[in-house]
Amino acid sequence: MPPSAAAQSDEQIIQLYRSNAQPGFHTTGTCAMGHDPQHAVVDGRARVHGIAGVRIVDCSIFPQMLCAVTNASILAIAMRAADMILEEQCNKAS
Repeated sequence: MPPSAAAQSDEQIIQLYRSNAQPGFHTTGTCAMGHDPQHAVVDGRARVHGIAGVRIVDCSIFPQMLCAVTNASILAIAMRAADMILEEQCNKAS
């Protein structure tokens, strides 16, 4: 991208935007969630199939792009994953 400081007038700023703007979508759905390791990367508890101790806890496990900012949804998934990890650790200890 060319230096944006060179654009000083409203018309130059608009032209810079028109020439260089790109959508800012968050990548989602790249690590499918499901029970079958042949068709999914993680299970319903965000554990990576075939790799012990690894979870994916971000918007890549969403089945499709959200119609909202992803931050709150990722925080909710992270909190749920933390609860599941604690639950599993407590079950191992007892």
